[in-house]
Amino acid sequence: MPIKYSDVSFTYNDKTPFSYEALRGVNLEILDGSFTAIVGKTGCGKSTLIQQLNGLLIPSEGEVAVNQYVVSKNRKRRTKKIKELRKLVGIVFQFPEYQLFEETVEKDVAFGPKNFGLSNEEALKNAHDALRLVGLDDTFFKRSPFDLSGGERRRVAIAGILALKPSILVLDEPTAGLDPRGAREMMKLFKGLHDNGTTVILVTHDMNIVLEYSDTVIVMEDGEVREITTPLQLFNQENDLYSLETPLLYKFVKLLSDQGLKLNLNEIKDIESLGAAIAKARGNKK
Repeated sequence: MPIKYSDVSFTYNDKTPFSYEALRGVNLEILDGSFTAIVGKTGCGKSTLIQQLNGLLIPSEGEVAVNQYVVSKNRKRRTKKIKELRKLVGIVFQFPEYQLFEETVEKDVAFGPKNFGLSNEEALKNAHDALRLVGLDDTFFKRSPFDLSGGERRRVAIAGILALKPSILVLDEPTAGLDPRGAREMMKLFKGLHDNGTTVILVTHDMNIVLEYSDTVIVMEDGEVREITTPLQLFNQENDLYSLETPLLYKFVKLLSDQGLKLNLNEIKDIESLGAAIAKARGNKK
């Protein structure tokens, strides 16, 4: 079943002088197995939107349905199995490494599975599998997370979510603060998870990532969903309606196309696919 937002609104500090309406009448569906990017200017409601997926925030109005689970202000409608929902939907917040606290890497990653009822042995197995998945081998298991580099700590924090084996992975600016190589490795990991069936929902300001990895884009502005589209349709717009930066790769491909080189924009996501498209357009199919 898709994720469905129905007339969702959310107000921070409701009924106080400091009230702020972060979401207004949001209606949208996110399909199973999709790689969906959520974009928009800072303060448009992106993070508020994703925090309602597993009940961290409860809508002021409307409801969010995730499979058979419902997040709603209406207590009769709201799911009682919030723990199961949070196992289904894993959220990786911006700078998740700040949440590390255990004395060893393996204990930190195993904390979530143990909290969800697994035995110590089962939790450690999940932790070790998740750590290897994010590129941290056995030599990291007994180390203190506070002795690691920033990029390694980020991987440990993400492994803590992956150890729960979520079907839906929600990422809030996961590459923030990483160098280009670290960011690319991180996105390669998420793409691999998506290719294996995980639904990925990504909040980002990096339009290059949007172009390369996402199949659907949700554009938000002033707490509302303005558009649900594809990366190519979004970047093909000639106006600056949403103040989003056009990816450099797309600009370059568009320039080549305007100069007469016939390229299929749908086939170009990265440098490798650009090279293949140029060779094909020139009749050089090596």
